[in-house]
Amino acid sequence: MLARTRIAVASGTAALLSRHRSVAELLSGGEALGGSADEEISNWSATHSAMPSLYFEPDSTDAVGQVIAFMHAAGQKLRVVGSALSPNGIGLSDGAMINMAQCSKILSVDPERRQVTVQAGARVSEVVEALRPHGLTLQNYASIAEQQIGGFVQVGAHGTGAAIPPVDEQVVSMRLITPALGEICLSEADNPRLFRLARVGLGALGVVTLQCVPAHKLVQRVSVETRAGIAERHAELLQHQHMRYMWIPHTDTVVVVTCDPLGEGDGGGAPPPPVDEAWATEPLRELLLQRAPEQATGAPTPPLPRASAPPRLRPAHMPLCLRDALLELAPLDKSHVADVNRAEAAFWKRSQGARFPRSQAPAPPHRLPRHAGPAPPLAMRSRRAGPFSQARVDWSDRILGFECGGQQWVSEVALPCGARGSRRSAESCRRDLQYMTDLLALIEASDIPAPSPIEQRWSRRSASPMSPAHSAGEDDLHSWVGIIMYLPIDRPEARQAITDAFWDYNAVCRRQLWPKYDAHQHWAKIEPPADAAERAAVRRRLRDRFPVDEFNAARRELDPKNILSNRLLDALLEADP
Repeated sequence: MLARTRIAVASGTAALLSRHRSVAELLSGGEALGGSADEEISNWSATHSAMPSLYFEPDSTDAVGQVIAFMHAAGQKLRVVGSALSPNGIGLSDGAMINMAQCSKILSVDPERRQVTVQAGARVSEVVEALRPHGLTLQNYASIAEQQIGGFVQVGAHGTGAAIPPVDEQVVSMRLITPALGEICLSEADNPRLFRLARVGLGALGVVTLQCVPAHKLVQRVSVETRAGIAERHAELLQHQHMRYMWIPHTDTVVVVTCDPLGEGDGGGAPPPPVDEAWATEPLRELLLQRAPEQATGAPTPPLPRASAPPRLRPAHMPLCLRDALLELAPLDKSHVADVNRAEAAFWKRSQGARFPRSQAPAPPHRLPRHAGPAPPLAMRSRRAGPFSQARVDWSDRILGFECGGQQWVSEVALPCGARGSRRSAESCRRDLQYMTDLLALIEASDIPAPSPIEQRWSRRSASPMSPAHSAGEDDLHSWVGIIMYLPIDRPEARQAITDAFWDYNAVCRRQLWPKYDAHQHWAKIEPPADAAERAAVRRRLRDRFPVDEFNAARRELDPKNILSNRLLDALLEADP
């Protein structure tokens, strides 16, 4: 969630003062348009922050146009930001920033065409609720429901499902407000090439029309497999409408989550029995009891949740609070992290076929609520069910959206892995699994303290040229793989050490795996390397993968002074000298 902090003197304002003799007029004009100065903006993981010279939250598209025209005339940066959920801070800038949060209207719902038109600042959760009375919903969802629609599509977000493309493919038309051309309308019928480029445009403002699908319920099943079991059943598992793996390093455990439409008259199976929480969490609790006295280093040890405590006194998501507390003891000790992973694998195995009370449902392991400090926005709380006939049944938005908690570093790539169905060759069928085999071998043979999980998802191709899942074949399949490390809230030295370790982890993947598998990072998770040579190599790979020159030409046409960009995009998209 975007965080705003009022500060005494903003560095962005100070920088502006040093560059422009007419800064007083600029600030005065910006403030007359509703802009504020002296604020610090950070993303929800607090891994990136900015001190914008001016910060705008216009409440109408006319007001947006006035701000853009003013900043364009001044030749000053104006970066659009949404909910600031992107791990890499792609929406942040020390120039001016504009947040579309107040431009959040649901403008129209067309039940016959199954389409909804919204302002870019509307949150996914708000759009879903507006669609519900019409019996409609969005085709797919990313992890949480608090993203603004503009950011949701502009970075090429995705859910999971081999037959379902990333969310940018849901966009059927856009009305953009541009610095040079004012308001323009784009669709497949009206400037289709620019429309496809703009769908993953890495920051745009205006109105979006999305294609919807009939509202439907899903049956979700969670089970545990071995690595060999995944290899044997992978083709079968990909047939599910939605499917993802959570690989647990240093174990032979893979958590499998599948979701399929609820058939008519199908109740999803008998309700599973309640979980024996004390037994299921025993491996985690015992490990914490063993390690906490020896490994606490003067900092307060997180309180140990008691399985016997009354429900009102137990923290929600108790198993994952335990896991969180364990990792904080020694987050960079590979042996300790491996032990934590093994305890978590034991928890998942013991939880199969069990039902958690709604208030204690465990979120996916990489979305841990922290024991202290601010939490990012919550999506839908859920129950977990085990394999076989036992299942959780609910509306698709409530199944596919899940809790997103805990500050973290995360890096995710998409890699091509053949085509769906009969076109999927035996070689391509194993490419996604071979990537995981190589990644796990790399982790387990090195000193990388890789926590659980490594999440793997799938999507059909996107026709948007700037999508990491772009390809030509209609049935082309892409796999998304994400690595993670968790950050403590209030221990700056530990945060820095974990940050350094994570970038070493990410760099090893970038050098040893990504070129081999033609893997490219999610736009909301890519970070330019500090080393100039490696940064240049990243830019070359981006140019090999994406039509960067064409994209930059479109940016120059719509935004000739490059005011809507920021340092991150310039570092990634600029040509090498």
